[in-house]
Amino acid sequence: MIGVITAERKYVADLTIASYNVDARQKLKPASFMDLAQEMAYLAAEAMHFGYSDLMASNIVWVLSRMHIEFIRLPEWNEKVTLYTWHKGAFGPFFVRDFCMKDKTGNDIIKATSSWTVIDVGSRKMVHGDEILKIASADTVCHEHVIEQQAERLAFPRKTEKVLVKEHRVSYSDVDIVGHTNNARYLLWAMDCIDYDYLAAHTLKDVTINFNHETKPGDVVSLFRHCADDTCWVGGEVHETQAFVLRMNFENSKTPIG
Repeated sequence: MIGVITAERKYVADLTIASYNVDARQKLKPASFMDLAQEMAYLAAEAMHFGYSDLMASNIVWVLSRMHIEFIRLPEWNEKVTLYTWHKGAFGPFFVRDFCMKDKTGNDIIKATSSWTVIDVGSRKMVHGDEILKIASADTVCHEHVIEQQAERLAFPRKTEKVLVKEHRVSYSDVDIVGHTNNARYLLWAMDCIDYDYLAAHTLKDVTINFNHETKPGDVVSLFRHCADDTCWVGGEVHETQAFVLRMNFENSKTPIG
């Protein structure tokens, strides 16, 4: 994936949806979009000199904290698309980055906004104050909104029963370059908590996810869910500490989520 920086300070790359990115319907898996977005974020930050290698010189790294994705249409296998990303600067403790995938005629098909923090690699603590504002200079910011509202803070609905679906031990295939679970894996785990037949017949319309505490190799993550109509919350806990929580909204149907 090779991109360019536009005059509007967006990073843009053309790509073709590969076979390993799609499901049995030959449509892009939602978690595969998260993989593509993560790579675009890394490439864009490197191109603008506040990427992984730049931050590691100070022993700090970017960490995704929240993300909201709207799936207008899932692209198909071999479809040619264009992916855009840009960062909108600092908002409190977060740096906000938007993404937009367009089809070959220029129509938006996926839109997303994400909130990132910076942590110290050694202490795993968040970097605060003026230091974080020096990471990305003002001339790299694009103020355009593909989704204006930042990804919200989530919690399971009150007075609802959380059902334990399964447990997952964090293993080699889950871990990213920072040494903790890759963000897209959480969405994969969550979708695996829903019956395959339902997922094979229904389209995910949007997802919001909060990453609250990192998980590392060997951790056993208890996966809980609560589903109502076409909405499903899934959360993961390690020793009763919430690692993540997400909410998925599927297209309207008369079939309950299984």
